Amino acid sequence: MTIMSVQCLKYSVTKLLLFALLAHQQFNYIFTANTESVEVPFFFSCQLINDADAYCVPIKNCQIDLKSLNESDLNERRCGPSNENRKNPLVCCETNLVVFSQPKTTTPTSSAKCGVQSIVSNRIIGGETAEEAEFPWLGRILRRDSIGDLIFSCTGTLIHPNVVLTAAHCLESKELVENGELYAVSLGEHETSCSSPDSSCLNNKQTIVVSEYVIHPDYDSNSYNHANDISLIILKNRANITDYVSPICLLEKNANVVEYTVSGWGRTNNESSSVIKKKTVIPPYSWTLCSQKYQSVNVTITKKQICAGGVRGKDTCQGDSGGPLMTLKNGRWYAAGVVSIGVGCGTEGWPGIYINIPNYVDWIKEVIRVKNLL
Repeated sequence: MTIMSVQCLKYSVTKLLLFALLAHQQFNYIFTANTESVEVPFFFSCQLINDADAYCVPIKNCQIDLKSLNESDLNERRCGPSNENRKNPLVCCETNLVVFSQPKTTTPTSSAKCGVQSIVSNRIIGGETAEEAEFPWLGRILRRDSIGDLIFSCTGTLIHPNVVLTAAHCLESKELVENGELYAVSLGEHETSCSSPDSSCLNNKQTIVVSEYVIHPDYDSNSYNHANDISLIILKNRANITDYVSPICLLEKNANVVEYTVSGWGRTNNESSSVIKKKTVIPPYSWTLCSQKYQSVNVTITKKQICAGGVRGKDTCQGDSGGPLMTLKNGRWYAAGVVSIGVGCGTEGWPGIYINIPNYVDWIKEVIRVKNLL
């Protein structure tokens, strides 16, 4: 789904004052959705150049990167009266970037709180629809192109309030880089086509701008093997931990896994990206047989990679790259792998290749320590 980012058309001062008065009298809502209620004053539609849905809201309720806006850009977005509060001006904000509520925050995440979800439980092929609060660590990685559109490129996994785990090729792939600069990670989403301001699906969404990223030093983007295809995205602000946004645990030791679960918004059977979060279960696949299989297409896999799937119609696909290969242990979810490469999607006899997370836990912990995020 592409989110349009355009400049607001100017309003006359008379119309602004009239709209503000009507909004204050009729549309001064308080939004709640199992979260702390937050009042959004002067809530009314505003017009964008391309007629995309947008609303005039206080700038604190619009998830735009203020540092990326110069004074001219900010003035062009303004939609409030001339005597408004300059510290929190009204701006014309794309619907998908409006924050209608602020989720209750919790104490900083610890390993004891990871991998727990509030419900019981295009690289997804043959999957079923996931529940809205299922896999709350999943995030959609967004790039911003030259005209400001936000483009979904890969999936990531929240492992810390400030850190998202993904594949290195999601950040260095020439094809993905052509979509624009790495911009943000959207967390707490379920239905990506949701745009109505009165819909609860927007209340749980957190779009957080990227501060920087760290690619594993041994990853070679020119290699067909994609060894060490792992990276970390550092978020500019901490994610608010809620029922819809929380981190997964990292599997630290290889275990005898009977089945894995994968989930995401990648390409589906109809060859298009899914607008609803999907999930499916896939089996482990013999590393020896997998290695022999891929050797036939000149791909050499290492012991730091694992294989899973190989079942017709059940697999990860384009868009799910970077997402987690998950396993459930003692009621807690763990990320066992990172979606990396494969031959086709859901092709029988061809398992997908995943980065084996237990081999990289020490590196992940060291990056978090160096970045002062403990």
